[in-house]
Amino acid sequence: CALPIWLPSDMKKPVVLAVDPNGQPLMTVGIIPQSMSLSNLKKIAEREVKTELQQVEGVASTILAGGRDKEVVVMVEASILSGRGFSLEDLANAIGGNNLNYPTGTIREGSKELMVKARGRAENPEELESIPLKNRDTGQVFLLSDLADVDFKLKEQQSYFGIGGTEGIGLIL
Repeated sequence: CALPIWLPSDMKKPVVLAVDPNGQPLMTVGIIPQSMSLSNLKKIAEREVKTELQQVEGVASTILAGGRDKEVVVMVEASILSGRGFSLEDLANAIGGNNLNYPTGTIREGSKELMVKARGRAENPEELESIPLKNRDTGQVFLLSDLADVDFKLKEQQSYFGIGGTEGIGLIL
């Protein structure tokens, strides 16, 4: 498949898919942020709106478009880490073990059903920085902030959705 020469030379190779016209979206719902950040709006759209729409009879799938997700960035200086008796794997295990968010059950009240999650996902860098790590040889305890710099940054944008020139979140049904 020949690609148009106007595509940027540094972009990833495009994926070409066969499309079934019967499987086309029925509706696109756009949400524009009014009093919150686009990343917070995306989080709400993903956790609440998308979940509700997926439960509607006849909705086969829901795709979320636009916005950017946050990611944890941990900057480590190898000499400090090894000098205190830790490896990158030790840090990864400590962060992973303390940054969980998983379903634990359901509460039912009449016709309402509420999913319950055990919450342990860090909402800011300070929560991660306070994770303790114990040196197996000396027994000395360090905080993650003693070993690394932790920050939240926005991931590279994977999709864009806009209405009338204003960036927002799209739900494609």
